[in-house]
This record gives sequence, C-alpha cells and structure tokens, in this order.
Amino acid sequence: MKVIPTKNREARILVSNEGLPGNFMGSWTQIIEYLLGKYPLNEIDYLLCGRSDIPFQSERTIRIICRSCKWEINRDWYYPLKYRRYIQALKAIIRQHDFVVVAIMDNTKLKNIVSDTIEHNGWQNKCRVIFVQCGFSYEFTRDEYKHFRKGLAEVVLLTQKSYEYERNKYHEYPFLSHVLHNPVRQDIFFPLTTPDRTAARRALGIVDSEQMFLWVSHDRPKKGLDIILRMWPQVVAAHPEARLIIVGAKRNTALPGLRFEGKLPNPEIARYYQAADVFLFSSLCQEGFGLSLAEAMSCGCYCLAADTGGVSEFFSADNGVLVQRPNQLAAWLAAVEQYYLLTQPVTVLKRPAFLTYDAWCNSFLGIYNDSIQFLRQSANR
Repeated sequence: MKVIPTKNREARILVSNEGLPGNFMGSWTQIIEYLLGKYPLNEIDYLLCGRSDIPFQSERTIRIICRSCKWEINRDWYYPLKYRRYIQALKAIIRQHDFVVVAIMDNTKLKNIVSDTIEHNGWQNKCRVIFVQCGFSYEFTRDEYKHFRKGLAEVVLLTQKSYEYERNKYHEYPFLSHVLHNPVRQDIFFPLTTPDRTAARRALGIVDSEQMFLWVSHDRPKKGLDIILRMWPQVVAAHPEARLIIVGAKRNTALPGLRFEGKLPNPEIARYYQAADVFLFSSLCQEGFGLSLAEAMSCGCYCLAADTGGVSEFFSADNGVLVQRPNQLAAWLAAVEQYYLLTQPVTVLKRPAFLTYDAWCNSFLGIYNDSIQFLRQSANR
C-alpha cells in the first residue's frame, strides 16, 4: 500500500472503523468530518477509515481507505486478519516519520490491533496511542481490560461522570485522561423567533393550540421508545391537544395524536427541535453524553430527560425535568404533568453553553500536540 508522506517528520493519525464522510444521524462522525474538511486549523495528517463512496475534501488530511472483512468472528486471531489493511497503512506511515500520535475512534478491537502492531515492531518510543471513548463505559471483562490498557497512553472521555465511573471500576486506570464534551452546531441548532417558530410549527401541521412533543433517536430498545409509546395514550387522554412526533423510527403503531417521520438527515432535524414544545429523551442505557438532548436544549425545547450516564453533568432544572426512574412509566407521566403544571408557558428557556465545533476541534488537536511534544521531550532525555 503506497502512502504519500506528509512534509513534516511528525504524523498525526486518526483511525476510524466507520467510513468518512458518512451518513450518520447524531454521531461523532459529523464532528470528525467538520474537523477534517472545514476547520481551518486542522492538523490531522492521515485518516485511516472504512469504505466511503462520498468524496473527501481536506486541504491537510490524506485519507486512506482500509476495507476490512465483513465477517463477525469474536476471536483474537481473527482481528489482525479483519484489520490487516489498517496494519499495512499504519506501518507504512510510521516508517516514514520520527514521531507518530495515533487516535482511535470508539473501536476497542482496532485500538488493540494498533497497540499490538506498535509493540511488535518496537516503535513504543516514537508512537503514542490515544483512545477516544464515545460511550459511557465498555464494561470490559478482566481479560478484555488487560488487553485494552496495553500500549494505551491516553483516553478521551465525554463526561467527568464517565471518567469517575471508569476510574473506580478498574483497579488500575493508568492513562492520562481528558474530558471533552460533545459540541453542538450553533449555526444549525438555535431557538427561532416567535414568528419563525409559529411558521415552523404550522409547516409540521401543528396548530397554535396544540402542544408538540418530540422524540428523536434510532429505534433500539435501549433508547426507550417503547415506554414513551406505552405512556402516550394516558397523556392524550388527560391532554387532548398533545401531539407526539417520532423522528428516527418508523412503526406500524396507531395512537391518537401520534405520527412517525422515519429517518431524516441531521440538518433537517433542527426544524423539529425548533418547533417542539417538549423533547423526550428516554434513553435506558448509560449515555456517554446525549447529543440529541443537547441539540434539543440548544433549540429551546423544554426537556424531559432520563437521568442516565453523563446526562446530569450538563442538564439542570433550567432545561426541564430530569427523570430519576426512567424505566418506570409513572415517572414519565409525573414529568409530563410537571410540565403542564408550570404557572407560565415555556417561551424562551435559558440557552445552555455547549462547546462550539471550533472549540472542540481546538481542544482535540491540543491533545495531539501535547502528545507530540511529550515524544520530542522523551527523545531528548
């Protein structure tokens, strides 16, 4: 595999099992695509990623497509075979540079392959491995964690709560750790003026007298759509003007005041957030961050949010209701009633201060640069 070397003797590599650019809703891939293609101070030299048929445009980054086997075999001997193209590309890059920092996005098997490759070739003094953890915790077994921590220098986590959980879970947590919240596109997710919001609601078929509830996610059991659908008939019975729109899912379920919109491109989802009165974040798993919730908050939605994972780190009473027992139907019904008992209508909520994409990119690249500096200083000792 031919690799075009960058002009400098240092290499910053980003590794993704997902193909980039890609079509993903509410995903970290959108942040990385912005970093590589739109952020003017991008310093990533190489992107090693899965197959993508979407044109890649970057003034700095060289993309190397590393197709992997599609078979799913959970055996240690299989992963070097599955990711052999990543190994080939990584070796070619490392041989051409003095210092290399490799960041792996949210794939523990790929991280293990990268660390093993560096160790096998004796490159520990010229390479530093960073893992970007996009979930709350991977809940490793003892042997899995032993392999994961091998050769890993730094981790990037989404919340302080995730860091505290991991640090307390494992007897050893020997990594330099960074906490970097997900950013929100402020140019896409923002509150509308009253006339524009009225127009947006009418475009979605919501009249002035109706209360629009919104749910946005992939239709997976852990996202809690079933519990929302279970409670909805009781909500409509008590409040006939309530309307619920589901984005990201499509089911043959007919309930009063309910409609499904299916999957939509991420920029289109903003108009639903901007038109909604109440956003329902019903996740039943330990959320790493909760990006859809952050986007809804940024658009001025009153939010009923499950208290899972790192959500409470950025959510407060100013934003709505934190549902402490999200697996219980009564807790959601009580949260809905709490919204209806507000003495004044919710018009403009305090807009939360999330990271911008530029601020996130600056912080992420700072982690790379500090690692490069560490390698330089270590070489001079």
